[in-house]
Amino acid sequence: MTPDAAFGVLRQLLADPRHQFVADDLSCTDRVVRTDLMAGAHQITDRYLAALARQHGISLATLDEPLVKSLAGESGLIELVH
Repeated sequence: MTPDAAFGVLRQLLADPRHQFVADDLSCTDRVVRTDLMAGAHQITDRYLAALARQHGISLATLDEPLVKSLAGESGLIELVH
């Protein structure tokens, strides 16, 4: 997917009435980010967003298919956007 196409999808998501702003209120000292599931530092942002969704009881929408597959065991946490 090109960057322009990705931003187009993002704009559609933002316009969806189910879209919800979530405060960035996780603390690194709380240890809520599942570092045990990370293959490397490049996954910190993905895992942080998943932890944020988990804490707020919402689903994370993403274009990242490998991320969706890696979190498949947590039903309803993450949803792949096409």
